[in-house]
Amino acid sequence: MPEVEPLGIHIHKTWELAFIATGVGERETGGTIKAFSKGNLVLIPPGMPHEWRFGTDAAGGEKGVLITVNFASGLFAKLASAFPELEYMSKMFGDFSTAWTFKKTLSDAVGRIMASMANEGESMRAASLVEILVRIAAERNPLVAGVSSHRARELERCRQTDEYIAATPLAKLNAEDAARRLGMQPTTFCNFFKKNYATNFVDYINEKKVENACALIKKGGRTLQSVCGESGFNSMVYFIRIFKRVKGITPARWARENFSSGVD
Repeated sequence: MPEVEPLGIHIHKTWELAFIATGVGERETGGTIKAFSKGNLVLIPPGMPHEWRFGTDAAGGEKGVLITVNFASGLFAKLASAFPELEYMSKMFGDFSTAWTFKKTLSDAVGRIMASMANEGESMRAASLVEILVRIAAERNPLVAGVSSHRARELERCRQTDEYIAATPLAKLNAEDAARRLGMQPTTFCNFFKKNYATNFVDYINEKKVENACALIKKGGRTLQSVCGESGFNSMVYFIRIFKRVKGITPARWARENFSSGVD
């Protein structure tokens, strides 16, 4: 399709498939900045801010050429209606919330098709686009090129949460403190945590405490009361109940079954 002049950061309501025909530089996709070079192919979902910044190609000084194809999300439903065997595409592309780049073999093949589309009539262009989408859908291992700004914020919050958990003694970990450190309300933090960690915060921390208790038992030389306190529990009754919930047996029995010395 058309060779376009690089734009500043912008957003489309449509999908954008971009191929670097010549040139080098940096691309920004959803807040992620990475270098690009000749032959790179990137698929950008609707609504994702992106920008292409061409630099100087020290090897040959070629002018940067970007070839793009834009298409609406409604295309997938139309294809599925006309060709039921392509119905899988609608769900696959509908699940995309990140930008993707692809391996050289696929990028080169799709790039050649995109370059030829400039000289094709409307019917042939449509056929070429379908061929491109089929090829992309068959790719098993696309690489993440960028994430939406919302997802980028969530990933940063996950990083901050992991740092908080790693740096805080198990006995002092709690959702209110974590929420305050991330600048969130406790309820909002708990919803965020469950969405991104597939469990609630309390269960996640309790499982870490139990794994820590198991590690202490393995080391030996400790009473059960000592293991309880060192693993972050402040109540023996609660420790035994949570340990049994996670491991299916009491800590004393777990110690006897796994280590002949057990614990007292």
